[in-house]
Amino acid sequence: MIEFRNLSFGYRTDLLILNNFTFSIPQGKIIGLVGPNGAGKSTVFKILCGIIRPPENTVFYNGVDIAKKIDHFKEESASIIESPSIYQHMTVWENFMYFKHLLKRTSSECEQLLQDFLLNHHRNIKVNKLSSGLKQRLGLALTLLKRPSILFLDEPINAIDPFGIRFFRERLIALNKEFGITIIISGHMLSEIEKLCEHIIIIDKGRVSCSFENHFDKKIMNYITASRTEKLIQALHSKNIFYTQNEAEIKFVDQTGMHLLEAAGASSYAINSLEDLYFKVIEHDIV
Repeated sequence: MIEFRNLSFGYRTDLLILNNFTFSIPQGKIIGLVGPNGAGKSTVFKILCGIIRPPENTVFYNGVDIAKKIDHFKEESASIIESPSIYQHMTVWENFMYFKHLLKRTSSECEQLLQDFLLNHHRNIKVNKLSSGLKQRLGLALTLLKRPSILFLDEPINAIDPFGIRFFRERLIALNKEFGITIIISGHMLSEIEKLCEHIIIIDKGRVSCSFENHFDKKIMNYITASRTEKLIQALHSKNIFYTQNEAEIKFVDQTGMHLLEAAGASSYAINSLEDLYFKVIEHDIV
């Protein structure tokens, strides 16, 4: 499990990008991280990928402080941040051979990934001649040569056509189910995040706005908001509903639970999709 504990971070002391940032990433799940531009998503990924070293005692992996064991954490993880790190002047197969030697893998592993990602017909084509979708597919295949237990994907489906997006989604679900890889993915395509992710975290202005299990397949959800009162806290505990320090957090409950919470002072809304919820949680003017 990855835990952020009250992390505050900024490139300037008077301007925090992440402000008292706290949440947990459950192991073996596909987690979606969404929020508006400037919310802090990319900074979260840079910390997770080891590009930015967090302050001590703020980010933990299986109970170990990442700031003190960053190299060990990087060995277990792999990432694609917007676009994959691949050599444009080399062919698809030459890229596989380069990373094979770097990571001390076998040619049979490379051949299998080439087949799994439908890249065999492109093996002798230089990367700079490939479409954006094929480059992303190649990038994901190459990251798997590392045999990661955690995969970080920052907006990986930008500029990919619908067929490529579906292929990407199906491969990620298969990787998660077959190998138990924890996958953390960000993006602005809310419908795709909704289809792919088991757990979703919405962040805004450097804070977690809400974090919840994805049950949108049940069509109608309930969004709870209320001020913190002892009566409400008792109601939340009785239904195992999580809450933040100042206000109730999101949780999907049955109709009995809704009546109980409304009696305790909560407001509720019918939510049909992640997009509905997103615009309830994130209130921004279009500029």
